[in-house]
Order: sequence, then structure tokens, then C-alpha cells
Amino acid sequence: MADYYHMEHILKKTNAWPHGNVKGKWSAAFPRIVGPDSKHKRPSELVPEDLAKVTLSGVDTIWQTDATTYQFIEAKFSESIYSLHARLKRNTGNGTIPKAPASLNDRQLMLWTLLGEPKKGTQMSKEWITNSVKDKTMQNPANLKNRWVYLMLGTPAASNPFVTKPTRKVETGRKLALTSQPKKNRAEKDEKPKTSPSPRAKAEKRKGT
Repeated sequence: MADYYHMEHILKKTNAWPHGNVKGKWSAAFPRIVGPDSKHKRPSELVPEDLAKVTLSGVDTIWQTDATTYQFIEAKFSESIYSLHARLKRNTGNGTIPKAPASLNDRQLMLWTLLGEPKKGTQMSKEWITNSVKDKTMQNPANLKNRWVYLMLGTPAASNPFVTKPTRKVETGRKLALTSQPKKNRAEKDEKPKTSPSPRAKAEKRKGT
């Protein structure tokens, strides 16, 4: 699923490989799947021939888009977003992965849950990919930027438990300090300030009357 989604939405080559055809042929020289092993040269299919790929270690899919450009794909599956969030709590609680920094957003928290394996090295990190592929061209720093992680969920969700609401600290007994004064509009700027008459002006006015 991840391979076909990437082929259609990222590479814009919907029909580069016929879906459901294990023995199909690439419609053009590029893009094509070239790894991570010599047998993995096409999108994975839901067929017995591809069951062995489930246990492969390393990068799930490597796409080659021209003579020197490669893209790395990692596909993940979870029954639901809630079970994935439960995994985060369980793994951080038992020390399997360290606790995530508070600054992470929901997408980063998901990646932390999916890829955080400090004992093996964080999956899809630049160092991890470099250790997973032998081709020097693939290890080029420009290619190491081309990384995608796809999460497939078995059931839809009505909410996202990975979204954290920022807590607002309310302080009492302190006066609110404004960083700057409110800006005046043009009418307020043109209006002359009203001043009260001086005692002398008041006396002269009484004499005149």
C-alpha cells in the first residue's frame, strides 16, 4: 500500500507498475524499485511470494527516480491510532524507548513511537540508512534527505490522542504588562487633546461678561 501510494501521490506515476501483477513490467526506466535486496525490485503485493518481505530488516523500499537519485520508504501498520498511542505509553513506561521531548507535535510523537529503537538505532535516521545500504550513491547526503514513513491504520478514528494541548499557567496577584501601547487610528491622531482653561482665562472670561 505504501509503495503504490508513493508511486501515485509523490512520484505522480500511477501506472508505472500494474497493480496486482507480480510479473508486471515497469512502464519506463524510472521510477523503479531497486532494493533493499536484489529480489525486491517491484511494489509489494498481497500474495504469498511477498510474505517473506515482512521479516526483512532494513529499509522497506528504495525507489530510484533517475541515475543518481534514490528515495527511502518505511511502512508501518497499527490497528488504530489509539493502540499506537497506548504503545507509546507502554514503551516509554517500561524504558523500551526514552520519553519524548515535550516540544514534539503530534506527527513527531507518532514517529517517536514508530521509529524509536535506541538499542538498534532509530529507524530511518541518516546513520541507520547508511548502515542499511551498501551503495555509495545511495549514501549520498542529498539522497539521505529523501525519507518517507507511511502509517497504515486498520480502523478510522474520531480523534487524535497524540495532539497535546498546551497548559496555560495562570498567575495571580500580578498586574498584566503590555508589551506596547495600543496603536491610535488616524481620527484619534488628528484629534487635538482637550485641556481645561487656566484660572487666569476663567477670570478674564468673567470680566468680559
